[in-house]
Amino acid sequence: MSGLKILLIAPWGYPPLWRTSNYQLNNVWIAGRTFSGRCTGCSSSLCLYFTLKSSSKIADTWLLVIGSDSVISPEKRWPIRENVEKWFNDIKKQLFDTTKCEEISKKSEWLEDIYVEVVPSIGQYYGYYFKGDIIEVFVEAYRAITNYMEKLKPSIIVLDTTHGLNILTIATLYATIAASIIYNKKVYIFNSEPYPPGTRTKACVKGEKPVPIDNTPELNIHDISTLQWIIDYLRALNFLRYLNEKPLAKMIRVIEGIENPLINKLVTNMICMIEALRTGLLGLIYNNSKFSNGENISFTIRSIVEKLKELPKIQRDKPWTKPIVRDKNVEYELSIKDIPIRYIPILDALRKIIGELEGLAEIESLKEFTKQIAILLDSKGYWEKKQIIVHEAFDLLDIVEEIYENEKTTEIDRELLRKYWKKRKGIKDDREGASAESSHELVSPRNFAAHAALNHNVLEKIKTSDDGKDIVEIVYNYTDLKKTIKQIGDKTSLMKCIS
Repeated sequence: MSGLKILLIAPWGYPPLWRTSNYQLNNVWIAGRTFSGRCTGCSSSLCLYFTLKSSSKIADTWLLVIGSDSVISPEKRWPIRENVEKWFNDIKKQLFDTTKCEEISKKSEWLEDIYVEVVPSIGQYYGYYFKGDIIEVFVEAYRAITNYMEKLKPSIIVLDTTHGLNILTIATLYATIAASIIYNKKVYIFNSEPYPPGTRTKACVKGEKPVPIDNTPELNIHDISTLQWIIDYLRALNFLRYLNEKPLAKMIRVIEGIENPLINKLVTNMICMIEALRTGLLGLIYNNSKFSNGENISFTIRSIVEKLKELPKIQRDKPWTKPIVRDKNVEYELSIKDIPIRYIPILDALRKIIGELEGLAEIESLKEFTKQIAILLDSKGYWEKKQIIVHEAFDLLDIVEEIYENEKTTEIDRELLRKYWKKRKGIKDDREGASAESSHELVSPRNFAAHAALNHNVLEKIKTSDDGKDIVEIVYNYTDLKKTIKQIGDKTSLMKCIS
């Protein structure tokens, strides 16, 4: 059996309105495999589910149904959410029992892998006004999807939008895309042909009918473009996986608009770290690099991993919204207080992307750090930068080992480093005995990058291991480094992290 696992997601509007149809899949291509199936019932989602669940080409499939609070009247049905979940679980069993598929023998235990999650509603139903908003619907759907992704660990996501209604469909679609970006999973999206007008077949389930109202309804038009902003932001963050910080850097104006200053700072430092990594400035992202003014460099890999730990941790096994009935309104209380809920997917993306680098944050040795960064650069296609950082780092390691052997010191200042560097390069030091200030040469951006930011004339001090064979700390002269970076101009984001 294949190791392929699928999370099938389906927004369900109001199942009592659905009518019996013959749903069919004709040689549908999913993850390099073809699937065909034909089922009679009221749900395309179950046709997809039974076809995938029964296939020997797939290890496992789960179906996640996302419904709305407004499918039943809130009247005398408190707590609302629990009653709606019970209603959907009854509906799913009825649809499960009434769906028949050709050449598929249903197994009763398959019902256990159909899960129901309920999200807020917006609008008027059964004489009540549901006062959710698009962000609440989106993040609750997102919470449900990511919760089951953590449980199943799917290889891919399949989304069936056939039975969704209005805002529920849009919010679920965007939530699915958000989860796919963060978890780096491909999405396959399906929608059946519409039920033919004038056709009349039997329904599979029954539901309550709203009392007819003759009044012309007042309908608010909602701006849902914030969802696109979230997706754009996530896509810009996702480029960091490929060592491309430029799309995120272009959103800097939007980044500064985020209310949470900790996220602002973390994202800015991520931009600097990826730029330094992409351009081969190894010394600036090394875990034990510091400034001569006593401050740590904020965009070393270790600094970023540590900052991530300061952000609030979000639990996703329980709903983030709770419906409360007040008069004829259904309002929503949020359980998340530490952060605006629209930023939760952004926070998750940061955790995932930074988490992929977390192992590097534990490395103390420059030698080992260089080897691991070289592997990373090579895997991303930056083989030329890999060659540069390996050459420059090991050249510096050879120099400090020679200094240790001759001078018997594990702390090397810039004058001693300059002396041995020139000796190694065969350059006569015509400034022997000159003042310390004369060694503060301005480094060109080209040389800075060519030496992996390990130029002797921007380093204030180096600390070696006890045997002198490795480097365990690098201290940059803050003034000289700032002058060097400033020469690059507007083309770099590094000044924002150094100033």
